[in-house]
Amino acid sequence: MDFQELKNKMQMTLKEMGKFFNIPYRTIQDWSAGVRTLAPYILSLMNYKWEHKDSSEVVEEVANFQELKEKMNFPLTKISEYFGIFYKNVQKWNTGRAVVPDYVISLMNYKWECENKKI
Repeated sequence: MDFQELKNKMQMTLKEMGKFFNIPYRTIQDWSAGVRTLAPYILSLMNYKWEHKDSSEVVEEVANFQELKEKMNFPLTKISEYFGIFYKNVQKWNTGRAVVPDYVISLMNYKWECENKKI
């Protein structure tokens, strides 16, 4: 699946998509126009949120990567595998050498929360 296929499946405007995913409108515009490349793991997380939109309850938000890492209690290699993110990116996020956009943290947290609900 690519961005246009997800957009068509969602039947939303770019502004509506931005609001649904908490992604800046300009970023969504750039992905749609092909100006910026959408990382496959972000597309996968977006698709996951769309596919599970009806099954979500209130998601307990986290403020940053460190909080998500603590919540998951996984080693970095497992976090990388779980979300399909290159290990080197996860390492950079962990050490603060790269900033994780808030929307990426939010999407990662959404998936974790949905798959690890206490029943």
